[in-house]
Amino acid sequence: REEVVLTRLRIGHTRLTHTHLINPLLSAPPPCPHCSADHLTVEHIFSCPSLQSLRSSLQVPSSIAEALKNNADSVSLTLQYLQQSSLYSSI
Repeated sequence: REEVVLTRLRIGHTRLTHTHLINPLLSAPPPCPHCSADHLTVEHIFSCPSLQSLRSSLQVPSSIAEALKNNADSVSLTLQYLQQSSLYSSI
């Protein structure tokens, strides 16, 4: 499951950010569940202002490339961040 989540984030296509393209009942991307930003993207997941304190406390790199690189420490911090922000299960 962790590898699936990381791969989806790395390619920029997650259930959370792209369900509206598959489901004809959804006409627009969902808003951010934390700050209600209009267009939820993978980039926004790593830059959401409402999650800044969580990212800082976990020391998740601000760069998506750094957060998702194939490094055990970065991956562990990123997965903790996603779980604590309640986004993990939606990806």
